[in-house]
Amino acid sequence: MDKSTIKQEIIKMLESQGPKSKSKIEDHIRAEMGNNGDTISRRMRELVASGVLRKDQREYEDKKYWEYSVIELPKPYANIEQPYAETLDL
Repeated sequence: MDKSTIKQEIIKMLESQGPKSKSKIEDHIRAEMGNNGDTISRRMRELVASGVLRKDQREYEDKKYWEYSVIELPKPYANIEQPYAETLDL
């Protein structure tokens, strides 16, 4: 069984699927790991605070929401073969 953390799962999801809203991330992680929304939101805030995720405000049908994405690695590290989520000690 895969023993990845919530943070690693969030990063893997965003790397594979691109930027997503908070609710989409929470729904995905809840379905995959069974965690509640508060715990997932806390991990997302921690990833933003540590500089791993970017949080941008977007608008859809005149409603604002937050979109999360993985901050890209600087150019010297961009050719690393291993997925970013697996390089972090979370």
